[in-house]
Amino acid sequence: MRQLFNLLTGCFLMTSSLCLGQKFQVDTLQKTGPLAKRINVVILGDGFTQDELPKFDQEAQKIMNFFLGYTPYNAYKNYFNFFSIRVPSNQSGATNPGTAPDRYPNQPIETKDTYFGSSFGTANIHRLVAIRNYQAFTNVMATNFPSYDLAIMIVNSPWYGGSGGNPATFTLDAQASLIGMHEIGHLFSSLTDEYWAGAVYAREAANMTQNTNPATITWKNWLNQFNIGIFQHLDNAVAQSWYKPTNHNCLMEQLDRSFCAVCREATTNRILQLVKSVDGVSPLPSSRITVNTQPVTIQLTLLKPNPNTLAVDWRLNNLPFKQNTDQVTLSADQLPNQTNTLSVTVLDTTDFIRLASHPQQHRYTYQWTLERDAPAQTMTLSTSRNSLCIGESAILTASNCSGSVTWSTGVASTSIAVSPTQSTTYTAMCTIAGTSSQTASISLAVFPLPTAEASNTGPYLENQTIQLTAKGGTRYAWAGPANFTSSEQNPAIPAAKASQSGAYTVTVSSTNGCSDKAQTVVIINPLLSVTSPSADAVWVFPNPAKEQVFIRSALSGELTFTLFDAKGNDVLKKSFYQSTEFRTDKLVKSVYFYRVSNGQQILTGKLIIE
Repeated sequence: MRQLFNLLTGCFLMTSSLCLGQKFQVDTLQKTGPLAKRINVVILGDGFTQDELPKFDQEAQKIMNFFLGYTPYNAYKNYFNFFSIRVPSNQSGATNPGTAPDRYPNQPIETKDTYFGSSFGTANIHRLVAIRNYQAFTNVMATNFPSYDLAIMIVNSPWYGGSGGNPATFTLDAQASLIGMHEIGHLFSSLTDEYWAGAVYAREAANMTQNTNPATITWKNWLNQFNIGIFQHLDNAVAQSWYKPTNHNCLMEQLDRSFCAVCREATTNRILQLVKSVDGVSPLPSSRITVNTQPVTIQLTLLKPNPNTLAVDWRLNNLPFKQNTDQVTLSADQLPNQTNTLSVTVLDTTDFIRLASHPQQHRYTYQWTLERDAPAQTMTLSTSRNSLCIGESAILTASNCSGSVTWSTGVASTSIAVSPTQSTTYTAMCTIAGTSSQTASISLAVFPLPTAEASNTGPYLENQTIQLTAKGGTRYAWAGPANFTSSEQNPAIPAAKASQSGAYTVTVSSTNGCSDKAQTVVIINPLLSVTSPSADAVWVFPNPAKEQVFIRSALSGELTFTLFDAKGNDVLKKSFYQSTEFRTDKLVKSVYFYRVSNGQQILTGKLIIE
């Protein structure tokens, strides 16, 4: 997990004097937990003189804030520790040898005496900025912070450049933060460039492959969603044998894009590989615990993402007990057997990951043995849920019966699953041979589902305001095309675009927490703006019209005439060559819009029918 092994191994291979690196000031920018249980990010700078170290401090803080606000890192802020190491250079800036064929013509050619030897033109690619004195970097990390996971190098130059090696390196160009996220994508998540960087960089990776089979390709679970497909590199013959998940839609190809779904998945998976979502367990797992007159509490310390996507499932004797809680408390009366097993499973159900291996790799399970101190004398009943919505189920459990348990449903078992359609009281009888029977009852409250309704005032023209309406509950959650979400009952969407057409779904919840869904389809017609048709191309007359409209056109080929009302509904459509006509006596007197097209040209206009 850590870089410590590599650094110390390098020291054994070198003379002792090289390993005795210089001590520098290490600042803590953010610490959320022990180094061994977090991802430790260390930020260094090159080309900052002693007087410029305050500038480095600001840039380090800036890149940390940008990193922690960038998806998917922003969901796992508390999984990271951040530190900076203040390393001064003799001179300010970075070396520019000016030898690369793609060098910037206005950038001065100069050699700078910097601590890590940062230079443009690495591998004869000008924008490939990397440190030349890697030994200095190794010594600084081994001496000042050997247990790091990710190292970032900020180069004090305003010219565009960076590289994704160790450390991830980038300059102070105006897009520095995005360059940093791109380069960190290489180092932290093992992502490749989604532009063609050259055959030497081509490899099988989360976002690069030579496999074109949709059934087996690495990102098969994302295909045809979020702009994910199988896109060929087209730069040359070698490039054409490699494929990427997006085309100009990912930070690994263009800085003005966020991570695509595939790169976001790889990054999230890497975070969960390095940090466990369970930070602590008390008492220790596999403990044998005696439960007597005092209840026993089992507690988890969870490292919760934001929003929290951890699913927590507690089971008693392999039956559902509690869900989505950090701790449970059990008394002797709740233990049905003399020896019982309590287990809990924690899984991050993040939407960022669809890998089939995710549940096996990132699920954490713990178990305890609970011994009841003395046999209980009175049977008690418990339920996994005291209240339900219609259609939901609860587990009823009888405890402290050393004989057989029979329920009022006719089932003979210690625990039963029930799905009542109305509030119901259940009774269980404990029968012990040679003694009298005892009974106990438990009641479940059942609430009806709300009746969800959804509608809209459409259809609409582009740039009109979509008005959605919902009924039936007290809380509302809308979701629709173009990533639309809203918690308003009747949200409005101004300046509608054709891409926002489609089904809008609202989840309606009642005061009792029960919910139902309804859907409404929004139609947005992409009516073109009205232009004055050329006098040589189309004639629609008379205008205004009372009884009949004639259409003449000089456009070639088969023409289509479409008439729209003010809401964008097409009320009439005719195909013709050169001329046609239609009567208006069945149309409402109003202002209409028309469009004439031959498949190559489109002419539009306004028609008044009186």
